[in-house]
Amino acid sequence: MREMRCPSAPRALMAVVFSLGLAKFTTAFVPHTPVAGLGRSGRDMRRPCSGRGCLAARDSLLGLRATAVGTSVGSPGAQEMDAPPPLGSTPPIKIDVMVEPTPFTHVSGYSNRYMEMLDFLEKAGDSVEIMTSDDIENPPADYNGFPIRYTPGFRFALYNDLCLSFDHTFRGVEMLTEHKPDVLHISTPGFMVLVASVYARAMNVPVVMSYHTHLPIYAERYMGFFPFIVPISWLCIKFIHAFADLTLVTSPQMKADFESYGIERVEVWRKGINTDNFNPKWKSADMRKRLCGGEEPAEDETLLIYVGRLGVEKRIQDLRAVLDANPKLRLAVVGQGPYRGELEEIFKGSKTHFTGILRGEELWSSFASADVFAMPSDSETLGFVVLEAQASGIPVVGVRAGGVPDLIKEGENGFLVT
Repeated sequence: MREMRCPSAPRALMAVVFSLGLAKFTTAFVPHTPVAGLGRSGRDMRRPCSGRGCLAARDSLLGLRATAVGTSVGSPGAQEMDAPPPLGSTPPIKIDVMVEPTPFTHVSGYSNRYMEMLDFLEKAGDSVEIMTSDDIENPPADYNGFPIRYTPGFRFALYNDLCLSFDHTFRGVEMLTEHKPDVLHISTPGFMVLVASVYARAMNVPVVMSYHTHLPIYAERYMGFFPFIVPISWLCIKFIHAFADLTLVTSPQMKADFESYGIERVEVWRKGINTDNFNPKWKSADMRKRLCGGEEPAEDETLLIYVGRLGVEKRIQDLRAVLDANPKLRLAVVGQGPYRGELEEIFKGSKTHFTGILRGEELWSSFASADVFAMPSDSETLGFVVLEAQASGIPVVGVRAGGVPDLIKEGENGFLVT
């Protein structure tokens, strides 16, 4: 692994202060450009914007053309949605994507969504360039032929699995200048969005922001000692998303939360997964045995599975009490994260097996070979793994919080608990 590329603390702090100050300054002179007429009429637009770029921002990134794979239509248990128009329903456009953490080496449902989006943008014939931050050795240079640029980053002190960046080397400016996109897609929350918003405003590029991690809940879990951390988190969200021509959230519940805090121009990103990959056909007796740590499970035993990042905010530890109360239950935990060591201690003596990260056919088979998917997290903006479990043919027991209730039909494809 190569040496970590990390800006000095004073330089990083200066970058934040400069970005926020410049963003506030530019807001006064360069107002919003609505995306495809969302939120305002044409006569209110003072910032020039090509109709093609703005329309494309809505059509391709809101999910009307190229976003989610396979959509939710036909996915077992997923709530019904209208089928998207054909990929060729609008002309190809140029899209720049600034995303952190990297979806190419960071394993999460968020990563799956970005890669599926890029797969469909490639099928639609769009020209895409990507900027992210990664400190591993030899990160991928492209995805599906779309070039990936890297900007120096740092490991986030409160969550060491994340490599984030302020783009203090201005690689984002280079990308926007050279590629001249019709629209810029920025992931939030994060640090890169601070400077990316400034770049877009200064260069007159429409902005779509997609929100993936519910900051107030994470802030409360990791910085609960700080007074008023939750309202401060919402103030930060509102400030940043004021620079977006369109904000995409992953569930109607998130949309309602955003609008209740006065955040405008918010829509729900079409949800869906690849049902060729996540499918009951991958069910395997060998994988079921592997999920039980090599033991042959008894016929009257039920195998629970959790797939995802192993962090304290996921509340996987709550499942220990469920296992203790039900001796016929087994649990397989698939994934990696900073809380794994503590979880192994918590579940010591129970019928629990930690597999680590699984990918490809092994991952698809792990879903299909279990009996029930357990989703104890109350911090999910969507819960992509819930869709993956449903498509794999197994019911889900989830918490009545965040975006999960939008995915479960009580008593039909799962159950919700409080």
